[in-house]
Amino acid sequence: MRKLTAILLSLILLIASVPTFATETTSLPGDVVTDGVLTNEDALELRGYIAGYTEIVKNFDEDKLELADVNQDGKITSTDLNELTKLIPDYTPLEREVGQIIILKADDLSISSYKHTTKMYDILKEEGVNAVSLGIIGNKCSGTGEEAFWETVKGYIADGAELWHHGWEHKINGDTASEFSGAYDYAKMQENVKLTLDLVEEKTGYKITTIGAPGNKVNAEFAKMLNYEFPTIDKIFFSKGKSFNAFKLDSAIYPESGDNGVTYEHFLEVYKPDARYSVVQF
Repeated sequence: MRKLTAILLSLILLIASVPTFATETTSLPGDVVTDGVLTNEDALELRGYIAGYTEIVKNFDEDKLELADVNQDGKITSTDLNELTKLIPDYTPLEREVGQIIILKADDLSISSYKHTTKMYDILKEEGVNAVSLGIIGNKCSGTGEEAFWETVKGYIADGAELWHHGWEHKINGDTASEFSGAYDYAKMQENVKLTLDLVEEKTGYKITTIGAPGNKVNAEFAKMLNYEFPTIDKIFFSKGKSFNAFKLDSAIYPESGDNGVTYEHFLEVYKPDARYSVVQF
């Protein structure tokens, strides 16, 4: 009996000494391909998500979204991609790998225009394009039909569209009297930016990170205000050479040709095949 007890005790000690190996999922920020290392493949995948490539976006589950938020600020933007590229050993720029990024930019989203916007959006969706950038005007989003309007806007967002800030009043009066170029002082411009940001977040939960001034009219005072008061605005359409901290989306394509409307021939004339990105202005 003592011999049997000694044998059992020896077996227990032997089993306890055998190392165990647990399978762990990756928790490395930026490792969106979940292979345990940071490589160009992660940067390519993250850039595709930020650009709104449908096939990539739909593959991002909650775990991937957490890994994609490299700087842990609660949102996924180009800032996360920039941080990721700094962490990748021997990082190689991705421009050739992803090709040119095309941004489809449409202005003046409001209660009075959203049904026309929806017609355009439905046509694009039929062609597999969901990632359209829609400029919303804050004080034109209230009144009769407001509830239906905001439900439609939520649908755009769910499909992958971006909302960008197109002013609160959409006041345009030349270079010296427009909403963000001469009409108002620092404090009033700050107020107008905040009003639209707060309204959109209140109604949809969406946080705007891109801005484009009414009529593309901006001045140095607006640039100073935006840089200091709204660091989360990290992209601006058509900056007119002003010193913005936000990434300046200035490479524009205007496909309309006067009274001829949109023609393929004119598009070929204005298209910039060597540009890193192009903003197609509707």
